Amino acid sequence: MLINPGTVIAGRYEIIEKIGAGGMAIVYRAKDKKLGRSVTFKVMREEFSQDEEFIDRFSIEATAAASLSHQNIVNVYDVGQEDLIHYIVMEYIEGVTLKELIRNRAPFSEDELLGVAVQIANGLDNAHKNGIVHRDIKPQNILVTANGIVKVTDFGIARAASAATITNSSTMGSVHYFSPEQARGGFVDNKSDLYSLGIVMYEMATGQLPFDGDTAVSVALKQINEPLPDPLQYNPNISERLLKIIYKATEKQSLKRFASAEEFSLELKRVITKEQISHEEKTPSSTVRLTREEVASIQDAEKKSAEDDEWNKPIDIIKFNINEDDKQYYDDDEYDEREEADHGKLKREKREERKVILAAVLTGITIVILLAAIVIKFIVPMFIGGSSKTTEAPPLMGITLEEAQIAAVEYNVIIKEVGSEYSDDYLEGQIISQSQEAGTTVESGSTIEVVTSKGTDKLEVPELVNKAADKAYEIMGEKFFELEVVPEYSDTVAKNVVIRQEPEGGTLHAAGEVVTIYISRGPEPQTVTVPAVTGWTEAEAINTLRDAGLQVAKEESESSSVAAGKVIRQTVVAGSRVDAQTIVTIIISKGAPEPEATPEPSANNSAQKSSTIILNPNSDPEADTVRLKVIKVTASEGPVEIMNEVVNVSELPLTYTVTITEDADFQVYIVNSNGTSDWQYTQTVLYSEDAQ
Repeated sequence: MLINPGTVIAGRYEIIEKIGAGGMAIVYRAKDKKLGRSVTFKVMREEFSQDEEFIDRFSIEATAAASLSHQNIVNVYDVGQEDLIHYIVMEYIEGVTLKELIRNRAPFSEDELLGVAVQIANGLDNAHKNGIVHRDIKPQNILVTANGIVKVTDFGIARAASAATITNSSTMGSVHYFSPEQARGGFVDNKSDLYSLGIVMYEMATGQLPFDGDTAVSVALKQINEPLPDPLQYNPNISERLLKIIYKATEKQSLKRFASAEEFSLELKRVITKEQISHEEKTPSSTVRLTREEVASIQDAEKKSAEDDEWNKPIDIIKFNINEDDKQYYDDDEYDEREEADHGKLKREKREERKVILAAVLTGITIVILLAAIVIKFIVPMFIGGSSKTTEAPPLMGITLEEAQIAAVEYNVIIKEVGSEYSDDYLEGQIISQSQEAGTTVESGSTIEVVTSKGTDKLEVPELVNKAADKAYEIMGEKFFELEVVPEYSDTVAKNVVIRQEPEGGTLHAAGEVVTIYISRGPEPQTVTVPAVTGWTEAEAINTLRDAGLQVAKEESESSSVAAGKVIRQTVVAGSRVDAQTIVTIIISKGAPEPEATPEPSANNSAQKSSTIILNPNSDPEADTVRLKVIKVTASEGPVEIMNEVVNVSELPLTYTVTITEDADFQVYIVNSNGTSDWQYTQTVLYSEDAQ
């Protein structure tokens, strides 16, 4: 909803011009006609103005933010509604966002960076001490005024958005600065803001975001799982002192970060002070000046950028408010929040006045509650004739802890939260169980323990059926589920495509649980029975094997027992079931070997004599065939291979005829499928004893 210039809202705020737009609001410069000053006038976008829960939360949080008063926080003046326009009125800042400055100036010098960071930390410290967590610290929410003051804005808006479960994609930009606990949807406290500030410091130091990706989920996963990239790869001039601060602020575990924004600020000030003392300057070293030419350059660049158009204003000087008095104070390792001299006294008086009023209100509320408790516990039983020693357990299921505390006063019991669990039946914050059933009699003043709901931990399962396996893996890589893959034959679904999934797409499934997808292997191959062809002629064997759906290969070998042209053996055992088109090799006999000529006896040549060896190696009991190699070793010839062929396991042990002219060792090996040989045993044949 755009508002035309000249429009007056609430009879007071005259719209001057639109100056920016964000994921949740459209921003205008307006004139407060009552006080005669310029203000920033933010109007909630229409999609949020229809959400009553969001509007209620926003009003509460913005009102809380309005209680903050600090020179490093943008003041909130007013919150209201006119018709469908829900607005918030804030201090008008002449300056630029830190995001704009980073794009045009990063990497910052160390003193510039420290000066900006310490002011942000000071603002956060004030907010945290007033019970407010920002939840969305990023450069877009940090303004730098024309006189160099750094101001944090949009306190409370992030909390209102998260509480109302806003899912608009335009609000996801903050994921680059989210703490790991925010990315997981876990508990968020002051230290989450400190992590985000650490990421902002990293960006100021390097000009780069440490974690980036194509989707918000992929960035969130990196925030949770990946270590912080080394800043020195982008800016080798970062000092060790600054590196330590950035690394400590961005620890994945919140307990390892700075304990508070005050501690963070103090550490930054120590580094700044040492830097200034080492330079021995009278003016702070943490000052950067921009010439008018640089200002114009930034303005021109920002006009061309569609990335960030909020508060696109000029800047003259950036100063970081470290004066000579502060320098001496920081040397003593102490902290002193110093406000601007012209506003400090007035702000302190207002704070004291608010404290007095708040104390009076709280005292009155406390007295009323105590009186009500006394009346319920002691006075009422006197009139109704009952006993104050017993009462009924109140019905607590489905109400919030705050509502339960109110019921506790009425029923004269104490409510104690002992834990929280995920629940599909109760909203986050509602009570899901109580130690004493509603309506049962309990002792007055007794404690009833309750467990509250953490909300559902279930997420929607993506639709993966009919998607290619690679695409399914990519989709699931961005989800918080475990993936199990099961291959399965299919006659209807193409190979490497998802057939079905468990659970189905679109259903809710607990985060971290298994999603199973069944990937098609294509049609299941047919199997055939291998016929027996040993002893058949070559032609008969080939035709029979081919008719059975098999492929045929052949080898030839001499045989004294099988006639030439017939099958000595086959490589695949007859009767076994194999895939169709499996290759079966048949060994065809070449007939008996020709007798070797008997050498003439001589002084150096003994007569050749025949002998036999028994081949019975250890073989794989599941294999049908085995390749054997036999090496003959003699004193005169050394090792000589005399056999290397495939035999059926069913034919073992095999009698093998050898010739010798002297004592010989026959080494028996099994040849593996990769060509390596495993030695089995050595059989010795003595020429004098075994010759025939």
